[in-house]
Amino acid sequence: MNAASRRPLLLQRFRGRSARRWACGLIAAVSLTGCSRQFWRQQADRDVYDAVGERLDDPRWAVPRVDITPDPRSRFFDPYNPDKPPLPPDDPRAHCYMHWVDGWEGYKGWHQFGDLMSVENPQWLAPFGLSSNMIDPETGQYVGQLPAIENLTLDGAVELAQIHSRQYQTQLENLYLAALDVTFQRFQFGVRYLGAFGEPGAAFTSRITPDGIDVNDGVSGSSEFGVSQLLPTGAQWAVEFTNNTLWLFSGGNQTSSASVLSYSLTQPLWQGAGRKVVMEALTLAERQLLYAARDLARFRQELFTNVVADAGAISFLGLLQTRQQILNQEANLMRLQDQMYALMSNAERGRLFSSAALPAVFNPADPDIPETPAYLLNLPPELQGLLIYDPFDQRLRWRAVQQPGRQEGMMAADDLMTLEQATLLQQLNDDPAYQEAIQSLIRQVRNPVTSLDVLQILTNYNNAQNQLRNAERSYQDNLDAYKILLGLPPTIPVTLDTSLLKQFELIDPILQSLEKEADTGFSAIWGSAIPALALGADPDEPLPPLDPDRVRNVADQFDGLVRRVRSEILDLIEDEIEIVRDLIPGRLLELEPEEQERLETDFERDQRIFDGARRDFELIESQIDDFREQLRAARFEPGRLQDIQRNIKFLQEDLVRTIRTLTVIQVGLRAEMIELNDFDMTEEVCIAQAMSNRVDLMNARGAVMDARRQVEVAANRLQASMALIAEGNFGTSDPNNPFSFNGDNSQIRFGVRFKAPLDQIAERNNYRAVLINYQRQKRTYMLFEDTVKQEVRRALRGLIVQRRNLETSRGAIRRAALQYDATNEQTNDPARAAQTANTGGLQGQNVLQALNSILNAQNQLLSNWIDYERNRLNIYRDMGTMEIGPDGLWDDPFYRDTSNASNRPQTPFVVPPAPAAPGDSGDGWGRDGDGLGAPELGPLPF
Repeated sequence: MNAASRRPLLLQRFRGRSARRWACGLIAAVSLTGCSRQFWRQQADRDVYDAVGERLDDPRWAVPRVDITPDPRSRFFDPYNPDKPPLPPDDPRAHCYMHWVDGWEGYKGWHQFGDLMSVENPQWLAPFGLSSNMIDPETGQYVGQLPAIENLTLDGAVELAQIHSRQYQTQLENLYLAALDVTFQRFQFGVRYLGAFGEPGAAFTSRITPDGIDVNDGVSGSSEFGVSQLLPTGAQWAVEFTNNTLWLFSGGNQTSSASVLSYSLTQPLWQGAGRKVVMEALTLAERQLLYAARDLARFRQELFTNVVADAGAISFLGLLQTRQQILNQEANLMRLQDQMYALMSNAERGRLFSSAALPAVFNPADPDIPETPAYLLNLPPELQGLLIYDPFDQRLRWRAVQQPGRQEGMMAADDLMTLEQATLLQQLNDDPAYQEAIQSLIRQVRNPVTSLDVLQILTNYNNAQNQLRNAERSYQDNLDAYKILLGLPPTIPVTLDTSLLKQFELIDPILQSLEKEADTGFSAIWGSAIPALALGADPDEPLPPLDPDRVRNVADQFDGLVRRVRSEILDLIEDEIEIVRDLIPGRLLELEPEEQERLETDFERDQRIFDGARRDFELIESQIDDFREQLRAARFEPGRLQDIQRNIKFLQEDLVRTIRTLTVIQVGLRAEMIELNDFDMTEEVCIAQAMSNRVDLMNARGAVMDARRQVEVAANRLQASMALIAEGNFGTSDPNNPFSFNGDNSQIRFGVRFKAPLDQIAERNNYRAVLINYQRQKRTYMLFEDTVKQEVRRALRGLIVQRRNLETSRGAIRRAALQYDATNEQTNDPARAAQTANTGGLQGQNVLQALNSILNAQNQLLSNWIDYERNRLNIYRDMGTMEIGPDGLWDDPFYRDTSNASNRPQTPFVVPPAPAAPGDSGDGWGRDGDGLGAPELGPLPF
């Protein structure tokens, strides 16, 4: 059989044997690919959490959470397989390079695990009723309006930060990474596997050589397996087993095997020797894991203080302060508007009684008695009762009559004098003196000059509107930044709960409501009993005929109003006086002498004013009871019904003044009832606490020692390198037995390895740099220690100053309330009618000064309290004694007391309920329209 005829048979034999060998090799290769991703991840987690648990042995840094897996409610929780996650959204232009780059086709299996529409957790909004089905597949964004977080409380904000804060997650991961380094350094000192390429392994080589007649083929294999260990002194031992085997499949299937068992021991003597050098990496890793645990504990304190107050305006208390200032400004605008209309009303009274000088005429028969000019005696019907001349005063007066559908304070020129009436007046007589007087009278009535008082208030009002809009914009900016601090998207609508500031509700809403009802509300009721009334009626003139039933209804409603004031206001303030009386002894122990005098003086004045207001109120009660008794009669004396109606009006004015007096008293009492959280440590105690408990100071102190140890490590590298070496091996004697070790085939070797320290410039430079770094580290620690003391002293000074400032603000808001009450009385005093145009702006200045005093006192009182609380938070944090619970809240009675949500007051002084609280609708503009909801001025007569 020739070679050509035998070739198919040889190839068949070759293929059969090769297929079996390669199949076996493939199975072996697959089995040696290693453990799965999940195995290594879970093994790392076990080792890391064990190492971390060893460090949480002190309550000062025994944090409740170390797991880096985010809360399932978090925005960044990943619900997918962590080892084979889907692909995140990618930039479309850059993504093409994953599939085709530089003319080469890329990997085709990128998308085998799926693709994500968004990097956010698709279920994080599920508690709010939104599901992943509502996500736009094109943009990855939710379709429709995001849910609103209404009335977010402080503990709710802290909880959101615990769930969604990216910085908190980063700190947890920093701890994990520090522990990972520890596990590696510990592994360095364990018994490790080794082989030809650093790890145990094997190699198989198949050789096939067809010679035309037969196939000379065989397989050679080699394997290495060993263990080694680094010892703390720098010594290292190793034991390794090596085997080489040859299988020949031609010529009788021969097998030959040879094995070697080798060992070695190396001990450095100078460079690289000694525990201080060899164990430095492990020592540093273990210490840095401790530092990381402390950093996490410190961060939890900082996260709480930042969320609550320390981030300035971008904090819970900071936002509440800004929100309250906006409400204060809105209330101030309302008061400005009220004062403006009051001044305008006074000006209108002047227009109702406008006058001009006109010489009288004298009868030659009786030259001492002035007489009215003849052309003023028989006036046209259109002017009768309106144009009046007093010959004794020699003044010509115009008396206007109320026009239907108009309100006082908003009257146009035609409401007081029509153009036809002005024409008739000019045509009465051509006398130059009369023409001069009547032109002056027409100008006063139809073309009045706006008083300087009104112009000043209007200018201030417009400026305040601009300030309010800027404050609202700033609030929205800060609220968006606060959402990001909590880990929320800025587009989600959020409003804040204000219960923490409830103790700043210095005027009870019921009192405000009753004052408005007693003033404007009852005025409408009183006027409904009168058929018609001239705007300029003399108070001494009798009223038109009245309906007795209507007057009885007015009296009954006024009596009901009086009874409500008694039950809802007078008794409440009397109770508050007793509360303050009980607080005073304790307050006096905390105050400086001048503050003690201020408190006692103010409280005595409160009691004295309240006693006077109560007497006035009791007189109102007795008089309205008397009037109601008289109204029960079937018949009335002539004019008596009109007298009762007029006297009820006087009682109403007395009641409004009494309510305003009670308002001033309540402002003062509630200002005294504002509570501060106590802090009574001395500076020495605070600094000692900080020196003992600040975990970051402990870390800074440890960093100095780390730098000192590095000096020894760097110095060691300057020494000569010498090592003692002992090694040997045992070989096998039987080629058919891989374990036939024989002493005749063994070797033992001893030696010394030496390297002279001649080329040491790099080591020299490193050593000098380490020395400098050590000195720097000491200075850094000194600075850090000084900074800690400075922070404690600054916070303590802030506590002391803000406590005293709050006492000053209590008095300031009392004075502001009195000043505004006095100014309000002057503005509404009928005796000032027709005089405001001649005040030269003095009354307007008084009004603006009073209103600014109220606004500043409101804002300052709240600012003092919040700054005090901010400093209290800071000093506990800076002393390192702020214990944060598992829920992220400080274990402090004030923040743990759930009654804060319902029992604590809210709005500094005279702030009526706003039409809409500053908040966020999600569009970034806050409330409605221009985002303000600010009161607008009504139409002005100029």
